[in-house]
Order: sequence, then C-alpha cells, then structure tokens
Amino acid sequence: MNSIYINNLINFFVRLNLFDKGYTIYNTFLFSIIGIIIYFFIIYPYLRFKHQKINLRFICLVFCFSLIGSILRMFSQNYSSIGKIIDFSKNPLSLGFYSIYPNIFILLGLIFLILYELSLYFSKLFNISKLFFIELIVYFSFFILLFYVFINLSFSFYFFIILFFCILLFLFIFLIFKIFNFSLLKPFENKLVVFSQILDSITSVSGLVLFPNIFKESHILSSLILSNSFFLFVFFKIFFSFFLLLIINKFIKGEDENKFFKLFIIILGFSTGFRNILTIGLFVF
Repeated sequence: MNSIYINNLINFFVRLNLFDKGYTIYNTFLFSIIGIIIYFFIIYPYLRFKHQKINLRFICLVFCFSLIGSILRMFSQNYSSIGKIIDFSKNPLSLGFYSIYPNIFILLGLIFLILYELSLYFSKLFNISKLFFIELIVYFSFFILLFYVFINLSFSFYFFIILFFCILLFLFIFLIFKIFNFSLLKPFENKLVVFSQILDSITSVSGLVLFPNIFKESHILSSLILSNSFFLFVFFKIFFSFFLLLIINKFIKGEDENKFFKLFIIILGFSTGFRNILTIGLFVF
C-alpha cells in the first residue's frame, strides 16, 4: 500500500467526518443505521458462529466493556479533571480519530473481537473457560480506570448524589412492579435496560440543571423533548424502555436473540449515561 493511496484514504475519511457541525438528522440517522448493521448483521452472526451464549456472564462482560469506552472518552476532554491526554484527529490511522462518538465504538468493537479470539485461543491452550482471558483483561482494566476516575473526581458530591437518585428512582419503579406482581422486571437484563435509561435521562437533566450555561443536549430528539420539559424527558426514556422490552418479548422469542436485542439498549443507555455522570463528576471550569 503506497503513501499516495494512504493519503487518499485519509482525505476520504476527513471529508466523511459528518460531525463537524454537530449532530444533525442526517448524520444521526446514518450512523444509527451503520451501528445497527454492525451490531445485528456482523457481530451477532459472528457470535452465533462461535457458539457464544448471550447469558448473564456475557452481558456483564459487554456491559463493563462499554463503560470502559465511556471512561476513555474523558481522556479527550478539555473540561475533565483527568486532563486532556488524547487530541482529536481527523486521521483514521490516528488514535485521536477514535476519541469521540461514534468512532470510539468502531475501535472498541475491534478490540473486543481481538480479545475474544485470544480468549478462545487461550481457553483451548490451557483448557479453561473461553471467556476467562477476556474477562480478566476487561474487569481488571475497568476497575483500574474506575479507581483512577474516583481519585480525580472534582464534583464527587454531584456524582454520588445523582447516582443515588438514579438508584432510588429505579427501586421505586421496581417496588411498584413487585407490589402489583408484574413480571417484566424479573430478568436481570430487563432491570439493566430500565436502569440504563434512568441513568441516561437523569444525568442528562442533571447536567443541564447544574451547568445550564455550559452543557447542552446535542442529540436531535432528546434536545426537542428537553426543550419542553425535563420531567417529560425522564418519563419518556423510562416509558420507552418498557415499550421496547414489551416489543422484544413479544416478537423475539429465541433466548439468545432476545437478550442480544436487550443488550443493545443496555449499551446505548449506559454508554451515554455513564459518560454524562463522568462529565459532571470530572468537570473543571
């Protein structure tokens, strides 16, 4: 591959950088379609080919891996107390290119597949569980990064009080379901789906309330709802999570497929919600 070809490839990606002017209806729709294609038509067939069960163990693994992405996002922000370590670049061959959403998911997806393949290799070599190696790497990395975040929190009170209210709201909803004997929240993955949307909505509203002159909602639909009512936004996100759970349970009967669809919602909710709460907790003027 000669240097002229590489330069042409780089220039193509630079021109394709659709987020120069922020989120629009066009780029939001385009990257949503791309994300759906990658997740459901590339990753899921790959996991099926590898005979990977979408069980609680796998869900927790992917859940923590997605949170790692949210933490790494903080290393490219000027306002973070961690300090800006990675500078954004339009060059797809540079690490800085993958420091923003949705580019970071491309890198994380590739890393996950490499670690998964290595885990399969070591499982055969040492006769251990096929997820052991990737779990070791992901959980160790997650807790090290989380510890680093905690010791650098500039607004620890905001961080933990927002998290407390998210948990409190979830427990309130869970108690209502328990009292009326509704079974929708019994599976653990269903609980994660609802809590992910609670975290996303509460942290979004908290950022706008605490720092109204600094933070703003960049996504089109969310911005439209938030402009009318903060309460409506939280209600909409929670209602939408229940609606999606009912639709998935009704039409996706296969156990693995059912959980894989729910995992998609969990990743979306927690990756943005955890990023939001990190943004507040690590914020510096």
